[in-house]
Amino acid sequence: MTFCRFGRVVLASVLLLVSVPGFAADASVARVEQFLGSLKTLSADFVQVVRGRDGQITSRATGMLSVSRPDRFRWDYRTPYAQVIVADGRKLWLYDSDLAQVTVRPLESGLGSTPAMLLSGAGSVADSFTGGPVETDGPWTWCRLTPK
Repeated sequence: MTFCRFGRVVLASVLLLVSVPGFAADASVARVEQFLGSLKTLSADFVQVVRGRDGQITSRATGMLSVSRPDRFRWDYRTPYAQVIVADGRKLWLYDSDLAQVTVRPLESGLGSTPAMLLSGAGSVADSFTGGPVETDGPWTWCRLTPK
C-alpha cells in the first residue's frame, strides 16, 4: 500500500466529517478549507477502501488515526498487516512491522501534495484540488474534490 493511496483515503475520511450545506463546486473547496482551518485534534477508527477504475474494491485496511495540528499525526494500521505512520512535526516515520523496517524522511518531502498534508495543517485545499459538487445524504454532507 503506497502513502499516496493512504492519503486519498484519509481525505475521504475528512470529507465525511464536513457537515455544512452548499451546492456550488467552489463551495466544496471553501467548506473543506473552513473545516480544516478549525481542526485542532482528531481521533478515529478507520476503514480504508481502495477501488479500481471499475469501482471494484481492490484492497481494504483498518486501523486508528490521531491528528494534532499542526504537523503531528499517527496512523496505526491493524489489518491486513500492521504498519505505523507518524509525523512528529519535523519528520515522517513509516514503520513496517512485517519488514521490521523504519523509513524516515523530512515531513515536507514525505507528505508532498497529499491529503495527509492538508490534515497536518501545511497545505491549502485550493492549491491541490478542484472543487466538485456538494451533496447531502441524510446526516452526511459530501464535498467532492478532484486532485489537480
